[in-house]
Amino acid sequence: MKAKKSLGQNFISDEMLISQIVDVSGVGEDDYVLEIGPGRGALTYELSERVKRLTAVELDDDLIGPLKAIFAAKPNVDIVHDDILKYEIPNDVDIIIGNLPYYITTPIILGLFEKGVSARSMTFMVQKEVAERIVSAPGSKDYGVLSISVQYYADASYELDVPREYFKPQPKVDSAIVNLKVKDKRELSKDEEKGFFTLVKTAFIQRRKTLANALTGLCINNKTFNKEDIGKLLESASIDPMRRPETLSISEFIELYRKAK
Repeated sequence: MKAKKSLGQNFISDEMLISQIVDVSGVGEDDYVLEIGPGRGALTYELSERVKRLTAVELDDDLIGPLKAIFAAKPNVDIVHDDILKYEIPNDVDIIIGNLPYYITTPIILGLFEKGVSARSMTFMVQKEVAERIVSAPGSKDYGVLSISVQYYADASYELDVPREYFKPQPKVDSAIVNLKVKDKRELSKDEEKGFFTLVKTAFIQRRKTLANALTGLCINNKTFNKEDIGKLLESASIDPMRRPETLSISEFIELYRKAK
């Protein structure tokens, strides 16, 4: 079961860390858990001992056979050969957990939210730099589109540092564990969210510019805003046009979108 660089595989090799990850996830004996990328099955085994039902989704063809053999005697474990980006997640999944490949971390996390999965929480191991961006607050150099996108859907917390030495093969960067408690309600409707995220992404394309300049040319709901329009929009939302995008809270971005739509 060799790691494949093409799939961004780095397998966890420390038993204490595996136990800590499961503890952080908050899984219980009555939970149905989805694991993304079980790899060699170390985290999968620990989960299988603690939860009612576990589905582990693995993309690597070469790992499916060994994984199914390892867990053949575990009736609560289902090994699924699929791409998590395409996999239809069951509606009754309670918790999602996984050691995510660095190169597709963002598409996986945001894809889960956009699909509207019903899980109450998600716990992921990601590159440390990405973890810092996910949990960062307004005013931080790490605060940006990813921070807002994740925190719009969930309450995010930074749980554990994971040095590169805990993996085989050893990656070139350190990792971290983040926990995302999914919000029961969202402030915008599904249709409104598309325009909202367009606004946020436009603001951060040139993040060092003032909002008055960064948002000029914004196009949402088939309406394009020139500099004068943006000035009026910011004034209507009681936002100083000289502020920079990274200083705005999510609630301020939502209010700005509501004024613009």
